[in-house]
Amino acid sequence: MRRFVLILRRLCRQGVTVAQSPMMRQYNSMRRKYPGTIVFFRLGDFYEMFDDDAKLVSGLLGLTLTARDSGDGQRAPMCGVPYHSAASYIQRLVDKGYKVAICEQMSDPAMSRGLVEREVVRIVTPGTVIAADDGDVRSSRYILCLVVYKKKVGAAYADVSTGEFNAFELSDISQLSDALAVVNAAEVIASAETLAAVKLYSPMEDLTVTDYDNAEPILSAATKALSAVFNEEDADSGAQAVAQTPLACRASAGLINYIMETQRAGMTHITRIKLVDFSLEMAIDRTARRNLELVESLAGERGNSLLSVLDRTVTSSGARTLRAWIQHPLRDLRRINARHDAVEYLCNNTDALSEIQGMLKGSADLARLLSKLSYRTLTPRDCLALHRTLDKAAQLKRTLDALAKPPLLLKQLAERIDPLSDLISLIERMISQEAPQTIGEGGIILAGYNEELDELRSVGNDGLVWMEKLEAKEREQTGIRNLKVIYNRVFGYMFEVSKSNANRVPNRFIRK
Repeated sequence: MRRFVLILRRLCRQGVTVAQSPMMRQYNSMRRKYPGTIVFFRLGDFYEMFDDDAKLVSGLLGLTLTARDSGDGQRAPMCGVPYHSAASYIQRLVDKGYKVAICEQMSDPAMSRGLVEREVVRIVTPGTVIAADDGDVRSSRYILCLVVYKKKVGAAYADVSTGEFNAFELSDISQLSDALAVVNAAEVIASAETLAAVKLYSPMEDLTVTDYDNAEPILSAATKALSAVFNEEDADSGAQAVAQTPLACRASAGLINYIMETQRAGMTHITRIKLVDFSLEMAIDRTARRNLELVESLAGERGNSLLSVLDRTVTSSGARTLRAWIQHPLRDLRRINARHDAVEYLCNNTDALSEIQGMLKGSADLARLLSKLSYRTLTPRDCLALHRTLDKAAQLKRTLDALAKPPLLLKQLAERIDPLSDLISLIERMISQEAPQTIGEGGIILAGYNEELDELRSVGNDGLVWMEKLEAKEREQTGIRNLKVIYNRVFGYMFEVSKSNANRVPNRFIRK
């Protein structure tokens, strides 16, 4: 044994590696492709980590460290988390400053010959993490891209969990510190040169900063990237306004590049970009914002802030909107009065207010559901939540339309609501109210929606009876009286015919 160990050490010194199992070679290939990340490697119902990642994550998250055969009798340290509850574990790692690469199984293990195909489908960073459904969804989590040119600043920031996307330009870099306090981004991306310039004018110690080479595309490339995501012909998309502001346009394109690289599934839920004009808002500098405790206390907590006192919203999207209104106080008297008129009207019509609140309670977060649809993580129960929320939207529209002499803001809100009745009808006809949380459990599609599925279910539920009917049907059609349906573990189910009847076998049968 001692001689074997000495030989193994000599081989390692000479650059000869111990043979790894195919699965471990695949895992290590992913780690090399995505340096600086912790690879969540899908194995069945778990995401597993190995070697140094396993040791690191087990210590950070308090997971049990085990081991797995890695080839040539070697065993690699291993730890894992259930895939259906991985979001909370990923959130904890990202909050500690780590990036996580999600490596999924791209082929069905039951149908695969040899190694299951795997691919990284998303890289989760501090600015792109999507909170679990039971996490903090009442505030936005932004990722911000910066571009600096001759002391002018272009910036774009987005919340990938809701599809919100904004951009702005500053005439002088000295204004950036206050702007960063307003956005309060979870992650800032920029080129090394821009980061060096920004640090001279704005404190960055409390921000998660990512040096990103592709953060400053040239203007022509930036314009193409913008038009690829946003419909420039649609005035409501905001792309035309941003395209007229070169630095904001470049920053927006840099942010689009980063999101596309890390999120992989695309940006179909991001359809509008807003050009923010800080001159339309009350100017509150960084120090004043902190001391006024607008959205968090001096201790950095939500409690004891102005937001915590005012927030009586019943939906997460309403909470995010209120937070944004507090952080961006208006200067436009017309818009201020419009809000006051709506609030006054509802306060004087308490019955209507109670009815509206009742409809909003229990509704799902539509913005987050759309992001799940974009990332292809929508579950059957999410579909039911979507149906429930759209149904409430239809009720809300009817209530708002029936209001007597409503103020302009409420009238405009009613006009903007589209309950999507066709989609409501489709979900009612398609999805079972007892649908499980995950697709793999089955029992999602209602009987009667699809004939082929109904037939396959009948086969699954009444397989023996169906097989007997099939056997009788084929005997009658072929005239082979001793035809039988048999089964073996190599080929599965098949028809057995005696040699004397081989000439009567139809061409649609395949000989095995």
